[in-house]
Amino acid sequence: MGSFLEEFGAKELWQAHDRIWNHALSYIRSMCLKCARELGIEDIIHSHGKPITLSQVETALRIPPARSACFRQLIRLLVHLEYFSQISDVGGRRGWGWGWGGAGAVVGDDGHGDRRGLSTA
Repeated sequence: MGSFLEEFGAKELWQAHDRIWNHALSYIRSMCLKCARELGIEDIIHSHGKPITLSQVETALRIPPARSACFRQLIRLLVHLEYFSQISDVGGRRGWGWGWGGAGAVVGDDGHGDRRGLSTA
């Protein structure tokens, strides 16, 4: 019996690696969502009433400058996971909006204006 690569091929090897990494790191998705809920990011964006810049969200949350890069990484992942959507119409600057369609709508609002936490979602 040969190696995995000889027996199955490169495509299967990459698929196996992908599956293992996805499984091993899947907790990051839920932890990022939990962090966003605990910080109240969607409440700030929702209460703003229109697209808001990332700097405005950082100011409202009082994110220290030393943590700004980490906060921006969190937001990028949440955009990738489609909880937030990126909007490029905030006074000519790039802004952020809560992703009311798809996953953001389910987590952020029950459809009747009730802002629910993860424990009741």
